[in-house]
Amino acid sequence: MPDLLSLEAVDAFYGKAQVLRGVSIRVAPGEAIALVGRNGAGKTTALRVMAGLLAPGAGRLMVDGQDASRMPAHQVSRLGVNYVPDTRRIFPDLTVDENLRVATVAHRHARRSGAWSLARVLDLFPRLAERRRTPGDSLSGGEQQMLAIARGLMTAPRLLLLDEPTEGLAPRVVDDLMSAMAAIRAEGLALVIVEQKLKVPMALASRQYVMEDGRIAWTGTTDAMAANRAALDELLGV
Repeated sequence: MPDLLSLEAVDAFYGKAQVLRGVSIRVAPGEAIALVGRNGAGKTTALRVMAGLLAPGAGRLMVDGQDASRMPAHQVSRLGVNYVPDTRRIFPDLTVDENLRVATVAHRHARRSGAWSLARVLDLFPRLAERRRTPGDSLSGGEQQMLAIARGLMTAPRLLLLDEPTEGLAPRVVDDLMSAMAAIRAEGLALVIVEQKLKVPMALASRQYVMEDGRIAWTGTTDAMAANRAALDELLGV
């Protein structure tokens, strides 16, 4: 099966500072993969390249067979790639309802496809249904993360890029988000999950990429990672 998205030997820079070095990652349709590693390993930068927010200095970003290396982020998004950053970036003055509805303004295909309607998204996140008239800046951290993911779904993506979706959240909220992400994956949506801790990647992803110093230090199935944890402990810092 052709890849939905791939990075092919990508180098990436911020100014003159090189962050990614020859990174190759592939995501098949409907697959969940994880990028794990310590702070500063290059995980978020890899997501930014996938989302079209940072052009490769070398190598290629391919989306559904198209070279998207020089596409602006809004065009990559229209190919079905949606980025949910660790900062969430919800609109603080808009209600939950308004945050969700505004996501379809620039994605007319989302309104036509009906893949993730407002009703379906609120069913996936019952807490948001209870808070739908509440402004974004009055939500808890966990509710804001739910809203950020829900808003991503409203664009009818084929691939969600999730940057540290459980960082700083209470264990019960983490469990709720993991259940929602499992349901999203069951719908056939592909996921790329960036995490430092292994709980979410081990539960949801079929393959793992361990990053260190801007490179892929190890890659394999989740089962292989579980069998090689002793060898990976130094890389992951666990």
